Amino acid sequence: MVIVTSVLLVIHGPLLLYGLVSPSSDPQRGMAQGAPSLFLVIILALAVPLWFGTRHRHPRLVYVVFGICVSPALRLPARGIYLLVR
Repeated sequence: MVIVTSVLLVIHGPLLLYGLVSPSSDPQRGMAQGAPSLFLVIILALAVPLWFGTRHRHPRLVYVVFGICVSPALRLPARGIYLLVR
């Protein structure tokens, strides 16, 4: 569980960072940097409790971070199954 969560955070972090530092001449670039920087802060805010829970053996904290990271990926299949059964 820790490995899957770490991989998800490690994949998304550099992609957002690349989006922030990539060159652009767009006049609205300043406004467009707000969302990726917020998401990068959220990723770091999830990585710190994951590290703390792993380091100090708090499995409940690891479960919560895992649930937060995996739930967006499970929403679409869950909706499909719900509509299929209904």
